[in-house]
Amino acid sequence: MVDHATLRKRLSCSFGVSGVVHSWIESYLYGRTQYVRMGSHSSAVTPCTVGVPQGYVLGPLFSVYTSLLSTIAQSHQVLQQQYADDTQLYVALSSLNYSNEINTLQSCLSAIHVWFCENGMALNRTNPDAILRHFRTGQYCIKNASQKFTTS
Repeated sequence: MVDHATLRKRLSCSFGVSGVVHSWIESYLYGRTQYVRMGSHSSAVTPCTVGVPQGYVLGPLFSVYTSLLSTIAQSHQVLQQQYADDTQLYVALSSLNYSNEINTLQSCLSAIHVWFCENGMALNRTNPDAILRHFRTGQYCIKNASQKFTTS
């Protein structure tokens, strides 16, 4: 979940958001409540102390919160693309250095996992896939990335 205090700090320190804009975003995040309604029944109203609403004008705040993922990927020389809560990592494999490149990708994934844990988030372990594509032939295979790659 997106911690509001951490998000505020990232907005000001990493993105230079201050003044009226910072106050406007804070007013949007703080004092929000939620409840669940099913038919004629409703749950109790509870405060929203974490998270950012999806589909709203400020929904992209999730991307601000997770922006450090690109720094982690770059530090491992892994290419990264992110859209909302979907992150894709890319690494080029060569037949000469296949084992090292797989180890680099796994090291990057481990660092990202640590970052997620430290920031109160979790990786979706039921949906991590790796697509291995041959550059010349275009042939590919899909492998569940929650299992370790082997170089055999």
